[in-house]
Amino acid sequence: MDGFRWWVGDVIDVKNDPLRLGRVRVRVYGVDDLKTDDEIIYWASCLLPTTSASYRQVGDTPNLVEGSQVFGFFADGERGQVRIIVGSFPQQPDDDQTNALAFEARGKNTTAVEKIHPVEPDSAYAAEYPFNRVIRTRKGHKIELDDTDGAERVHIHHASGTSIEMAPDGRLTIRNPGDSFEIVGGVKSIAIKGDAKIEVGGNLSAAVKGVATVVSESGISIESRGFLRLFGLLGVQIVSGGGTSIQGPGGLSVPDGSLFVAENIAAGNGATTSIIAGGKHISFVNGIAVSSS
Repeated sequence: MDGFRWWVGDVIDVKNDPLRLGRVRVRVYGVDDLKTDDEIIYWASCLLPTTSASYRQVGDTPNLVEGSQVFGFFADGERGQVRIIVGSFPQQPDDDQTNALAFEARGKNTTAVEKIHPVEPDSAYAAEYPFNRVIRTRKGHKIELDDTDGAERVHIHHASGTSIEMAPDGRLTIRNPGDSFEIVGGVKSIAIKGDAKIEVGGNLSAAVKGVATVVSESGISIESRGFLRLFGLLGVQIVSGGGTSIQGPGGLSVPDGSLFVAENIAAGNGATTSIIAGGKHISFVNGIAVSSS
């Protein structure tokens, strides 16, 4: 190509592209040295790989920042107005904070956070350079794809502390220090091969518009350390294939309605009450039946 010119320069503006195409303004060495930032008016386009279509909103977004050192060419040759960026150079760091690579890529985990709950496991991070590929944004969001032998993991981290980590053994840890919402528009099924445990620090509320069914092949235990209330708008039915036992040191009270027993009923010592059993009215005084009608 006649007049083909390569160049190197520093990115000075990534935010003000009027067409919002991911273009940036670059101070090209040897061309723009004596110009002010405002005098550099040409926008440079970023050449993306073929894995990014760059068409009809399909593809990747350039991620250069002010200060990035880039390499490119002038597509219009000697005129130097059509600027194309081929790639960026990893710059020599002034200190540990300005290194071109994220800490996690260099074998140092900086995403350690205070645990939300004692059950939360430690991070499986054990990366070694150069096997951990890290994608990091300006605000600190990170994706890690770690191929370190024996410590292979995938980690997606939001700067707020929310994260998803897949450990070498396949363990999945979803960490969320804030609120969480899950919306399902269709059917959802959950299958757990082992045990399951749910711990709620505040209140728990469940609303079902259809029929709610809980089935256990062994046993079900419902325990309240406060008051336990069962309410059925159309009634409450307790069905047992064997006997039914109600234990209460304060006794059994039916403040409204009647207590009906189709078969036999017995009263223990000290009971004074009146009941209907088998269609008959029976009175007990100190556990002794004194009359029936």
